[in-house]
Amino acid sequence: MEMLSKMETNIINNIDPYAYRLAELRSEQGHLIIATRIDKYIEEFLKYPGFSINLNKVSVGGAIMCNDTFHIAIIPEAQGFVGRQIIKAIEWGFTFHNPFKANILKTGLSVKKLIDFFPNTLLYQDKETFTFNIYSRGK
Repeated sequence: MEMLSKMETNIINNIDPYAYRLAELRSEQGHLIIATRIDKYIEEFLKYPGFSINLNKVSVGGAIMCNDTFHIAIIPEAQGFVGRQIIKAIEWGFTFHNPFKANILKTGLSVKKLIDFFPNTLLYQDKETFTFNIYSRGK
């Protein structure tokens, strides 16, 4: 019961853990969390502040700040339609850390726009992701 009240508070505070998990599961790295039980996933998820990303007033994913790393997950059908909200989520991330690290899948539709928006911030890359150290544009 306590988990439910925490979950409801987190949804009110702007993110739905179920929508975020669905977005993660449907990503190319979804295989990494599929074996995690939903109750354990939500228990861990609720430890971090979150920002909901919505399309037509429906949550399609969001962003969380885990220590100094920004994580974002959006269902594939919404990618390409929520760019302004992604920028707002990034700005929200600066309220916790400036700079922060962001891991972005190379196949994400918005990755080219993010590279242009935050030039010269690429720390490293592997086969699947770019890792950026993103600073507020005002810094």
